[in-house]
Amino acid sequence: GGNGVGTRGPNADVDGRHGANPVGASGGSRGGAVKRAWRRARSMAAELHATASESDHYPPRARPSAGEQTVSVESLDSFVFHLCLVAMVMLLGYLLRIPFVAIEETFPEGTFLARSKLLSALPLFLFCLLGGLLLQALIDRYATDAATSKSFVDRETVLRITNTAQDILIVAAISRLGRSGLPPGVHGLSN
Repeated sequence: GGNGVGTRGPNADVDGRHGANPVGASGGSRGGAVKRAWRRARSMAAELHATASESDHYPPRARPSAGEQTVSVESLDSFVFHLCLVAMVMLLGYLLRIPFVAIEETFPEGTFLARSKLLSALPLFLFCLLGGLLLQALIDRYATDAATSKSFVDRETVLRITNTAQDILIVAAISRLGRSGLPPGVHGLSN
């Protein structure tokens, strides 16, 4: 048919035109929308690139120090030493939790404390926090230079390690969530 109105064949476009190019120069409303979206994406990318040096990366002359070397490199890398300190705090927290779980085993069968599993439900994080406080007190008392008030622990290095561990923890927690947004085995109030 003549003007193409109402004629729809297998090669017809959505608007009924045969052989129309939806993203071409004469692409009509869809072509204009695609061009506008492309321009908007390019301007957003340019804006992101312009601000990236302020938000994501430090310029070469303004980079802060990542930490101080507190241990001789010949004996052990300072980063690995601080990583071992964090691991020691975690081990200390685990060891502090063991007596609480053992005490819970001594409760008589059928009592509230035996059924509730209250002591074993205490998170390991709490005990690691207490272990960290204990280790910090020992370092402050026995391994801190009185003249400079500095110890062999570099705060910036420990912050780098703990921030990385926190990032990994968040990603692991999010990846563990099921489709319902709850961890496996946990049911909402509707069940």
